[in-house]
Amino acid sequence: MDPVVMAAAIIMRLQAVVSREVGATQMAVVTVGSIHAGAKENIIPETAELKINIRSANPAVQEKTVAAVKQIIRAEATASAAPREPEITDLHSFPVTVNEPAATDTVLAAMARVVGPERAFTLPQPLTGSEDFGTFGTALGVPSVFWHFGALDPALFAGFRPEDLAEEGLPADIPGNHSPGFAPLAEPTLKVGVRLMLSAASEWLARPSS
Repeated sequence: MDPVVMAAAIIMRLQAVVSREVGATQMAVVTVGSIHAGAKENIIPETAELKINIRSANPAVQEKTVAAVKQIIRAEATASAAPREPEITDLHSFPVTVNEPAATDTVLAAMARVVGPERAFTLPQPLTGSEDFGTFGTALGVPSVFWHFGALDPALFAGFRPEDLAEEGLPADIPGNHSPGFAPLAEPTLKVGVRLMLSAASEWLARPSS
């Protein structure tokens, strides 16, 4: 029994989970971000390890997607005559991060005073990144707002309107913040980031305590 072949079959089958298990109007992401097996080209290894990232903005869709992924893993193990059940371990789990509407309006107005109203806006669609920020507000029982600000050379965006970038994402030749080519400018990134944070925080610190 070759675990590399089994792992390859699992990876290929997982590519159909989103297109066949998730509705067209729903969002889910299934990514095999890591695979490790063996150490020598002429020796069949004993095990193979996959690390799979699953994301969705809807808890019910997330649950359905996770179930589909586990079903494929177990089915491929059976089809490959694996001598034992595959080990499936949950590594990390984060709830959906949702910005509190009133707090968002307050923070957005504060940031607009720093960078201008045309450069402070709400993104037109949810982001699919994994993020545990929302757990802080939930644990403390307070409203929370998760926000981003730019860090790349402004010259890279010459000719682009902010609303176009928000709607369509970064151009293909500009690295995002999880790319090995990502190289933020120290300035004015740090200065702008500090000003934005101070502006947002001042809205809450200046309020009388109840």
